[in-house]
Amino acid sequence: MEIFVPGSGYSIGWELVTQKPIRRWSREAKARARVRNLQRRMEKRFPLFAEMFTQAELAHRPDYYAASDAAGDPA
Repeated sequence: MEIFVPGSGYSIGWELVTQKPIRRWSREAKARARVRNLQRRMEKRFPLFAEMFTQAELAHRPDYYAASDAAGDPA
C-alpha cells in the first residue's frame, strides 16, 4: 500500500486462478426448470386457478417453455 499513489500506474486487485469452465444447461433441463418455476409462481400467487393460468401461459409462449432456439436462446 505504500507504493500505491492514485495516478502512479499501480493498481490493487485480484484474479481467481482456479476458474472452472461454465457449464451450460441442456435444453431439456432448461425447459423443465422453466415449467417448474412457472408452476411454483402460479401456485403461490393463484392457488385456485394455478393450473388454468399455467396452461394459458404455456400456450401463449410455447417456444420459451420448450427452451427452443426460436426464442433467441443460444442453447
